Amino acid sequence: MDNISSSTFFNAWVEAVNAKKDHLLSIWRQAKVFTSYIKGDEDSLLSEVSKKLDLLCYTRDYYSIDAVFYKAEDKVPNLPEEWYWFRDLRIAFEHENSFSSGLYKEVAHLMLINRLVVMDYQRLS
Repeated sequence: MDNISSSTFFNAWVEAVNAKKDHLLSIWRQAKVFTSYIKGDEDSLLSEVSKKLDLLCYTRDYYSIDAVFYKAEDKVPNLPEEWYWFRDLRIAFEHENSFSSGLYKEVAHLMLINRLVVMDYQRLS
């Protein structure tokens, strides 16, 4: 399993944000449009970040995670191409527009997912 460090992700994120800064600022106060541009559009910010990290990105909620970054070999083999089941997650990503929206729940969920992925990976090694 190739680990992506937090600083590597952060640097890729900052690069992508700086490249799209004008557009991000123009939609900043439109929560649904902003969220879609971060994670939902074909030309999303996460799409740019995933390219910089040489990863793929699934943005349609995976076990209530807003987006996950993965490599092709992380998908469960021998399933239809349009099915997304993973053996490994390289990055789990949550996007929130407001700190008062229950951000602590999202962080707790990510911590749980991290533990489960690590435990499963250790069992398989």
